[in-house]
Amino acid sequence: MLTDKEVEKLKNRDPATYKANDFIVRRKFQKWLDGLFVVSTIILRYLPERQLKRLTMHDHIIELGQILIQFLDIYGAVPIIQKSEWEHTVVIPNHAPRCADSNEIDASDQIMYLISMLFLRLSEQYVLKAMQEELDHYHPEYIIVKRAFDEYPKPS
Repeated sequence: MLTDKEVEKLKNRDPATYKANDFIVRRKFQKWLDGLFVVSTIILRYLPERQLKRLTMHDHIIELGQILIQFLDIYGAVPIIQKSEWEHTVVIPNHAPRCADSNEIDASDQIMYLISMLFLRLSEQYVLKAMQEELDHYHPEYIIVKRAFDEYPKPS
């Protein structure tokens, strides 16, 4: 996608050349972004799976995940609490709560959909483990309780 020279200039940010190089890199990046629609709606849908499997590797999945996380950071995806059907509040640690805008609500809805689709590709054991690790790390006051219990499990 980028030449070795463009990568070097991007990393070193020489004041004499970085503006021209940034312009070139932005144009190439925009072209790559514009191609994502064709990849997601045409190529991945119509190219036979066996051919896709020959082209893709596990590393590609990891890199795409990292790209998605970086895009969410750039886009400003924020934690939201839904207080009612019409009231959504942004709750960023060390910041005052504020009303969420429609883009932030849409982003949260898309993230929830993505998480649901990822959970479908994991076993129940891994889903529960991921959820419990999240709770243990960020919300230790919560536990996951199986509905089938006649009573709550006794702490060990």
